[in-house]
Amino acid sequence: MQTDRKLPRIEPKPWPEMLCIHKMEYRMSDKRAKKPEEKKIHVKDMYGGYDDEEEMEETSGYQLAVSGMKGIITILIYVVIIVTMIFIGKEAYTIGYSVFNQVPVDTGEGREITVTIEPGMSVMEIGEVLQNEGLIEEEPRVFWIQELLSDYHNEIQPGTYTLKTGMTPDEMIKSMVETAEEEKEAAAQAEATTPTVENEVPTESTETTTEDAGSSEDGDNADDSDSGE
Repeated sequence: MQTDRKLPRIEPKPWPEMLCIHKMEYRMSDKRAKKPEEKKIHVKDMYGGYDDEEEMEETSGYQLAVSGMKGIITILIYVVIIVTMIFIGKEAYTIGYSVFNQVPVDTGEGREITVTIEPGMSVMEIGEVLQNEGLIEEEPRVFWIQELLSDYHNEIQPGTYTLKTGMTPDEMIKSMVETAEEEKEAAAQAEATTPTVENEVPTESTETTTEDAGSSEDGDNADDSDSGE
């Protein structure tokens, strides 16, 4: 005897619910599959260390090398700055001492030396001339500063001057300026007296002409008297 058994009817779930279930299962399976292959990301913790000890061991050597190089470079920079400051300070002290503590080459009046200053020469070139002639011992740049600080700045004129080794640089500058001024005054006086001499010459010639005319008139009168007799 056959009996009809009715199987329970399975009603299909709504398709949006089935789609969500499939998506969730796919994501979970995808995460499980990718989890062993994921790379660990090591992030520094709040104390400056690493979460993974292996990462810390790998990077410790590199960090030590970099920090050591930075320290060496910093020290070298400080050393260079200190040496440069010492050199500049020493040069400034030497130049300043030579500028304000002027000492002549020889004691007393010294030897007389004639120097010629050419037109267009700079103060530095004048200092080189004085140094080559043995009038100063310092470098030309020291003479340039001395001339810049003197009362006769930019007043040295071209010409020939007689200086002494017993003079200081300031005395040499003063002597050259005063000598040039004296030569200008002498030239001005010579020009002033020249027109006076020129004016006197025509006067003498006029007097001579007058005397000659008078003598000729006397001669004519004498001839007339002789002819009358």
